[in-house]
Amino acid sequence: MKRASVLLAVLLILSLLIAGCAQKTADTPAPAQSENTEPEAEPEPEATPEPEPVETIIMKVGHSHSTEAPRHVSLLKFEELVEEKTGGVVDVQIFPSSQLGSEQEMIEAVKIGTLQGSRAGMFDLVTNQLSIYMMPFLFDDVESFQQIARGPIGEKIAATANDVGIEIIATGDAGGFRQWSNNVHPIKSPADMKGLKMRAPGVITIQETLKAFGANVVTIDYNELYQALKTGVADGQENPFVNIVDKKFYEVQKYLTVANYQVHPDPFYVNKEWLDSLDPEIKQAIVDSAKEMYVYSDQLMIDANTSGYDTVVDSGVEVYELTPEERQVFIDACQPVYDKFISDGLIDEALFNEVLAALGR
Repeated sequence: MKRASVLLAVLLILSLLIAGCAQKTADTPAPAQSENTEPEAEPEPEATPEPEPVETIIMKVGHSHSTEAPRHVSLLKFEELVEEKTGGVVDVQIFPSSQLGSEQEMIEAVKIGTLQGSRAGMFDLVTNQLSIYMMPFLFDDVESFQQIARGPIGEKIAATANDVGIEIIATGDAGGFRQWSNNVHPIKSPADMKGLKMRAPGVITIQETLKAFGANVVTIDYNELYQALKTGVADGQENPFVNIVDKKFYEVQKYLTVANYQVHPDPFYVNKEWLDSLDPEIKQAIVDSAKEMYVYSDQLMIDANTSGYDTVVDSGVEVYELTPEERQVFIDACQPVYDKFISDGLIDEALFNEVLAALGR
């Protein structure tokens, strides 16, 4: 009996010991991970796809003036504005001094799309309606011209170029009022113009106006005019002071008459198909830049004409300014020019009448 009690006591103690060990094992935390044990790798985030590179758009613009002329200086401003507004997507490249050909050749290149843009004359190659701006003695001041060119009437005139594949995205002043110079004698009346070999570009309004005064009109390319005046192929020419100085025509002319007879537009010709192919935001940036550029350009033209007048006077050229009465004689002599352009349908009479109304005529 005593042995059975002892045995029972021993079994009870063993069961208590086993239960205590099991509880201790359950409460003991797992050993810390060794410093040399590599942690489980984090899943790598999905790679963000690289944005596709934006293709650079090249816009070549040609003109016939020198790098010192307001036209070139303002085009550099246009280049800066476009590249800023498009974040460099459009790369504007300016080619001065007829590097890409004559004005006629550049206009033809714009028409077919081998050249994106040009600032040039030769208006009749684009649209006869640009002749509205150039009717003789139409404007009394340059500011009146600017208001028409920048407004809704100017937009109507510009839109007529679309028929030949050109978009005129803005129009500025090509140099202010135009004057007459020659090597024979001062011009104070239409009779003084009679028989003179006066150079005219391929612009009908100039040709018809000079003919109305009795001049013998000769057509000579702008870049060949200096030599033509020097050698006597032409006696005289007509241009604003800014061009007379830029091309140094005063070096080969003796007399100049301040006539203020005509203002020329400076349309910015752009290939329409190319322009319309651009994203709307890019196209608008180009158009906005052109309009902003012309505000700057027009002021450059005003300043250049003021300094150009001084340059011509200082050069020794004999300068004569028409009196109001003398100017009126020339105005009266130009009436056949107006009649011809309207009767022959060279300008839209209704559009021309809008201009007259805006000028208070």
